[in-house]
Amino acid sequence: MLQSSLIERLKQELVNEQSEYEKLSQVFKPGYPRMQQLSQKIAESRRQLRAEIARAVESFRPITGPR
Repeated sequence: MLQSSLIERLKQELVNEQSEYEKLSQVFKPGYPRMQQLSQKIAESRRQLRAEIARAVESFRPITGPR
């Protein structure tokens, strides 16, 4: 299992943003400016999280050389 404080922080930020979006969606429609901002922020957080996980996975792959 990968352990990274950055990955954990990004996961928590994403959970918080999704929670806020869900809460606000009970009052506002997706086109509301704050909802659009949150949606963009969630998409960016997901992108950052995927990139950081990929970076962490890549650092754990064994280097294979010629046999």
